[in-house]
Amino acid sequence: MTTKQADALHKVLSALPDDCREGFEEIAECAISLGYMPAIKGVRKDYLDFSNSKWKRTILKIQAPTPKFPPYLAIKFYAVPAYSAYFQKAIDDRLSTWQRLHYEARCFGCGKCDGTEGCTVTLAEGKKGFLCGFGLLPLPPLDNENIAEVKEALKLQDEFFRERASEKSATDIDRLQANV
Repeated sequence: MTTKQADALHKVLSALPDDCREGFEEIAECAISLGYMPAIKGVRKDYLDFSNSKWKRTILKIQAPTPKFPPYLAIKFYAVPAYSAYFQKAIDDRLSTWQRLHYEARCFGCGKCDGTEGCTVTLAEGKKGFLCGFGLLPLPPLDNENIAEVKEALKLQDEFFRERASEKSATDIDRLQANV
């Protein structure tokens, strides 16, 4: 990690309230150990995105408190095979927000993936829906029991990104060899 990245991490973590700083720091260390480096973002430079330059993917966001919002974590976790109650709460909260905004839970065809990178969800009316995996889902307030679960989700998501990257590399090599 560069000095700039370490300074950014320190700036945001030190702005967090004592009751969540340790848990957020432990999760940040997990993301860093997987190769996702922090970059300070936002107009007020009040949040961190943890991205892997090799995969060009962001896996974690840590938001420092602002006048309008409490601190929070947001992650990608669609590679997790089954959602626990904790992750289901994150999905339900996002769906609730989307419902208020009259958004539909479906793939919007942004072109970032083939329409499979996201969370398949059950909507309130019992129908299946889809939350795009390009964005990060804010998590409910973190407690000590959830830290290990979030770290495991980051590891599974990273494995998914690695597999996708190696599949893409193999496809690109095949395409190049076919053109020779």
